Amino acid sequence: MPIPCPPPLRPGAAVALLAAALRARRALDLRYAGAWRRVHPHAVGRSARGRLALLAWQIADERGDRAPGWRLFDMARLEALEPRRERFRPRGGVGPQSPIAHPIAAA
Repeated sequence: MPIPCPPPLRPGAAVALLAAALRARRALDLRYAGAWRRVHPHAVGRSARGRLALLAWQIADERGDRAPGWRLFDMARLEALEPRRERFRPRGGVGPQSPIAHPIAAA
């Protein structure tokens, strides 16, 4: 059952859920900008612009119009989060220029 995160986002609950998923290296389904996406979360924190954000490797979306890849999700636009049983290995390739300037939690 999805955990609703309607705007305005309750940062404490969403960050706690994301941090737990990061520690356990669990995939997530998230509803973002009206579409479901399956992601492997890698970091949550503040972007360079000061916005609360999630850095994740997106593996699928319900529309099927985006190739797998790195995505930076603005947490103010998250509509729901659903943890999955599926586990993942942290992925390299972000490099030293991570879009998360001030991490709260990371894989």
